[in-house]
Amino acid sequence: MREEIELLQTVLEGFILYNKHGIIVKEKTPDFGEITLHFLDGKFTRLEKKEIKK
Repeated sequence: MREEIELLQTVLEGFILYNKHGIIVKEKTPDFGEITLHFLDGKFTRLEKKEIKK
């Protein structure tokens, strides 16, 4: 239960969570931009992050 609360708090702070080789990884979302998660055969392969600076 405590881990679930910590994960929810992480998401509320502006991070996304994804599973990489059985480990939960967090990535900060850009202020302006996009994040693309790529999967192959249902398994995560890579993350692309594009950030636009204003």
